[in-house]
Amino acid sequence: DGFTATFEISTTISAGGIYGDDAGLFATDEGLWSVNEPDGVSTWMPVNDHPTDKASWTFRITVPAGFPTDFASVPRPFWWFVPRAGRHTKAAVLHDFLCRRGDHLDPAIHRSDADGIFRRTMREGGVDLLRRWIMWAAVRWTQFGLFRISQGGVGELFGVLAITALALPVLLPGATVVAVSLVAFWVLRLAVYVIARLVGRRSGEPVPRFLAAR
Repeated sequence: DGFTATFEISTTISAGGIYGDDAGLFATDEGLWSVNEPDGVSTWMPVNDHPTDKASWTFRITVPAGFPTDFASVPRPFWWFVPRAGRHTKAAVLHDFLCRRGDHLDPAIHRSDADGIFRRTMREGGVDLLRRWIMWAAVRWTQFGLFRISQGGVGELFGVLAITALALPVLLPGATVVAVSLVAFWVLRLAVYVIARLVGRRSGEPVPRFLAAR
């Protein structure tokens, strides 16, 4: 106890063979330089390069007041899974804005980036993991189609295909039931309207408003 020691650590850094655009150290006639921390510096200098040690960051995008949006563009048979409004509403409005005007921002935000921001914003809004990834895959399909998805890289293409393959067996049965129920309701409503019109003409009574087609 109470013992104190002073010591010195010397480190020798060898930077041979790592010069160039893909490295962290650049050689010129006047010497060496490195400006690409925190990524490239780890190729030539000892660093604490663990994900938990990374600095956090925040960026904000403000959608102008009065910007027209349809919120989440979801086909009606899928409303049971993704309603038009909910925890994803802010993300959906932002996604509409970026898809329509992202190319005019400085810096420009392209469609693939807009879809990624959509997924991340849903995460910040509390949308569960599975739902936001399915919604991300859906907008990738609807916005781009197969050809442009492939432009995002093979990994992204396989990711969208895998999510689609997993989601369809779960979502399609429910969507089919809803679609059939909607059609059945529309047919029933038409039949009731026709009968009510016939009865109303014979009796001279007006057709009740709630039975009239709108």
